[in-house]
Amino acid sequence: MVMFATRWVLLGIIGIVSTLHFSEAKLPFATTNPIIHAELGYFNTAPNNEGGGLSIPASCQSFSHVSSAGSSCLASSACGTNYGIVQCDGSCSVSAPTVPSGYGSLCYSSGNSCGSVNSGTIQCSGACSATTPANPIGLGSLCYSSANSCGSVNSGTIQCSGSCSASTPANPAGYGVTCYSSANSCGSVNSGTIQCNGSCSASAPANPVGYGSACSSSANSCGMTNSGTVQCNGSCSAVIPASSECPPVNVSNCSLSANTTRVVEGSRVIFSWSSQYASSCVLTGTSGSSIVENPTISFAGTRNSVPLTNTTTYSLTCYAADGRGNSCTPVNVVVETVPLPRFQEL
Repeated sequence: MVMFATRWVLLGIIGIVSTLHFSEAKLPFATTNPIIHAELGYFNTAPNNEGGGLSIPASCQSFSHVSSAGSSCLASSACGTNYGIVQCDGSCSVSAPTVPSGYGSLCYSSGNSCGSVNSGTIQCSGACSATTPANPIGLGSLCYSSANSCGSVNSGTIQCSGSCSASTPANPAGYGVTCYSSANSCGSVNSGTIQCNGSCSASAPANPVGYGSACSSSANSCGMTNSGTVQCNGSCSAVIPASSECPPVNVSNCSLSANTTRVVEGSRVIFSWSSQYASSCVLTGTSGSSIVENPTISFAGTRNSVPLTNTTTYSLTCYAADGRGNSCTPVNVVVETVPLPRFQEL
């Protein structure tokens, strides 16, 4: 009896701590009820040598148990299912997985470098289903601003918006402002604008054509000229020398001739004359009386005499233009007159 009682106690202990589950499984062999299979911690409720009985925990050997004791059972929650066996009192040996507080509630991931988050729900683990969103493509990469009017740029990095942090650099101070070139020799300038390097786009205009070239003034009365250079207005810088600057002129090579030196009374003589360096000449007759038409004559030419009534000596005197030079030695021509022939009646 002692051995039998001890065996029941051991089987009861094994049935309590055992986690092995057989759902309506047959024991390896049927025995007379209620022989205990201590190695399993269960006994069979079927009649002797019959199958189909339930294997129930040995702790239920008192037969004070529900009919489903020993069958499989499960406990489910939103977080899953646990599997066990029905206990003697009808309860399941396992409880449902624990559902954390806030399960299924809206939650957010941690923010990425730009502060963006993803939304999700609280999971059975208590964590949020949302993962941190990836940073925008290229975030933090080197980038450049658009160029200013001179092609200069600033560097920066790609921002969360996808734009570059760099802004276009300002144009150089004064860029595009009106400016003027240096003056040419005549003071003329060209206009332009300030360039990227700070210089003016305008270049000095060319000097007028011929500017600075040698030139001469017009001649004065004696043919003198002054030399100078072409000016900005195209004129010559030289002025006409005053006639007073002319050197004294010596009249020379005076000559006088008549087409004949012997004429009949009342006839005329044609005089021819010339001179060098003279501007005017005077042809006079004996005693200074004018015996030619227009006695003041030029430095060369011809002139008719007045009708001659007696033999006359003609004198030619020529003068320099400004009166400062000497006159040529008078040239004389004697024209002899002869009386008209007289006819007598026979």
